[in-house]
Amino acid sequence: MKNNRPRLPGIVMIVTGSYVLNLSKVTSGFLGPFRAIAREPGSKLMLLVSFIYAFTSVIGKLAVLHSNPYVFGSLYNITLTALMVALIPFSRAADPVKEITKKALRGLDAPEPPSPYPFSATSSPSPWCRPPT
Repeated sequence: MKNNRPRLPGIVMIVTGSYVLNLSKVTSGFLGPFRAIAREPGSKLMLLVSFIYAFTSVIGKLAVLHSNPYVFGSLYNITLTALMVALIPFSRAADPVKEITKKALRGLDAPEPPSPYPFSATSSPSPWCRPPT
């Protein structure tokens, strides 16, 4: 069964989204946001990720069709984890494990959760549970 859906709307949305993400570069001309995609390393990495995903999604669908979904689900995660761990020594960071954990834990500096006893005399008032005024 052939897929005859039009692909142009998807392409237009991707191009529009990449233009909007770099809209701050419009001061260097109308094509400035597109030039920024070629200059910025984050944009290059996202293009590389999308290129890799284009292949892995198709390969993953084929693997599920030709095997048991439960076996594929577990083997895929194990294989991906092993591959990522194997690539750690090739990282350009001085201490790749420290860099990975530092980036993964960034943003977890959330405020303390509310106390289970918000109105007790020993606890300080939490911004989450204030007594009614």
